[in-house]
Amino acid sequence: MSRRLRASDINPAVLAAAGVGAGEEKLSRAKLIAQKFADQVAARGLPEPERELLFASELGRRWRFDFAWPDHKVALEIEGLVVMRVNGELQVKGRHASITGFKDDCEKYAWAAVLGWRVLRFEQSQVKSKFAIEMLERVLAGVTPTKQTACAGKRDKRRGAGAPLPLDFGPPF
Repeated sequence: MSRRLRASDINPAVLAAAGVGAGEEKLSRAKLIAQKFADQVAARGLPEPERELLFASELGRRWRFDFAWPDHKVALEIEGLVVMRVNGELQVKGRHASITGFKDDCEKYAWAAVLGWRVLRFEQSQVKSKFAIEMLERVLAGVTPTKQTACAGKRDKRRGAGAPLPLDFGPPF
């Protein structure tokens, strides 16, 4: 069982650079996860991203990407959802889980694609498991998946035991 990420898990100099004062005892979960991802980027020696990059101003919009590499036209979003138990049932709440929030995100990502951006979207647990940083590394390196790497560990039961999934990714664009 893994423990929760706390402000004390992050280097104080990094917190200061992120605009978090020494007197702040509580960091939001979203800020902690975002800082954890920024630390992973630095640890892998990847190019430093721009944080909260404003884009689509030419459309009169003020959308922001959590992380962006404008030279590569690559952006990364860490989606936050709040899962709560209400009357014994799990409910998903938060801006991204509402119909309006979901529609707004769809519009944002559609326009990002029209403007030539590749947007990687991850849930917070995918940052913790390092899946997000591994995928970002591939994108920045221009690595496209092969049938074997994309299907690692996955099998199609209809095709018989051990048969790889029939996937063809073709050229990326």
